[in-house]
Amino acid sequence: MQRNVDARWLQDFDAAMKRYFLIDHADAGMDEIELARYVDLRPHVAALQYGEDYDLQRVDIDWLSPMQR
Repeated sequence: MQRNVDARWLQDFDAAMKRYFLIDHADAGMDEIELARYVDLRPHVAALQYGEDYDLQRVDIDWLSPMQR
């Protein structure tokens, strides 16, 4: 069963994707079928799960150790 992707959810998902990975769903090549796998999750949780599923590197984490600052 395919679910329709709510426009508000998609907007929030894209905002989270940009915050965490600097891309949106279009940049990631996601279509409605792939998006439907994540619509049961809250948008920011879905973005993080997508990043984990595809081994995306987060940009919102400071990767430098305290010694390197």
